[in-house]
Parts: sequence; C-alpha cells; structure tokens
Amino acid sequence: MKSSGFSFTQPKIPGINSVDKMPFDDFYNMGLDKVPLPSFPPKSLREIIALVDNNQSDKISILEWLDIVENHQQWQCLTEDEQYDACRAVWQAICVDLTLGDIAFF
Repeated sequence: MKSSGFSFTQPKIPGINSVDKMPFDDFYNMGLDKVPLPSFPPKSLREIIALVDNNQSDKISILEWLDIVENHQQWQCLTEDEQYDACRAVWQAICVDLTLGDIAFF
C-alpha cells in the first residue's frame, strides 16, 4: 500500500485456528488457587483492618475490598481514630496487593 509517499505493509490477519489449544485442567487451574474467595457474609471493615494488621491481607477477596470501599455505612459506624486506622490499612493493602492496587489506581 502506498499513501503520500509512505509505504505500509499489509497486516497479517490471524487465522481461525491460530489459538493455542490447552487442556481443560491447565485452564481451570490457572492461578485460581491464589485468589481468595469472598466469605459470606462479607468481612466487616473491622475484620479487614485486623487481617491487614496481622499481615493476612491475602485472605481478603477483591469483592470484599470493593464492598468496604463503597459501603459508607461501615465507615460511619467507626470513630474518627478508627477511620484513620481503616484508611491506613486500606492504603497499606493497596501497596501490597497488585490487583487491588491496579483497581485503586485505575
């Protein structure tokens, strides 16, 4: 293709069968053992603070993080000092958990 003196090559279009075949077991076990499942009922803000303080933030699921960040009722039940402590715990976890950090800074 030529356009205004520049030449471009035609891009290669992938074929229908260009996707690598993968056994179901490999696909199913792909990283799922590292992702914590949410608990029911979800962990409260105070429970999450305690887990972060005990260096166990890997036991908190992304859905539980989203719940405490968006649930203003849990924050309103805390005293001002507890709110500061909760903010510290959330930011500490954001710095440690890559997925949580990606969501927070998106």
